[in-house]
Amino acid sequence: MRQTETRECWVDALPVTLQQFLKLADIVSSGGEAKWRIGEGEVRVNGAVELRRSRKLQAGDQVAVDGIAHVLLVSIGAAPEGVEDEPLDD
Repeated sequence: MRQTETRECWVDALPVTLQQFLKLADIVSSGGEAKWRIGEGEVRVNGAVELRRSRKLQAGDQVAVDGIAHVLLVSIGAAPEGVEDEPLDD
């Protein structure tokens, strides 16, 4: 069994869509890849398979890709000191 990596991803505005989040967190390299992974059922939100690219995420939601690769936490507000805050791109 592989270990799950946990990372925090800071955004400065909510809600953020699942597809935006996957790109922002560098889980996927493109919107097309995000669409494909979501459509194939490879993405879970709070433990449940999510098939909607437009699913709105809120602070504290957990997103897992492939169930083992990453678990990311959505947090609102400025990133803590020493953590680079990335802009939210559409």
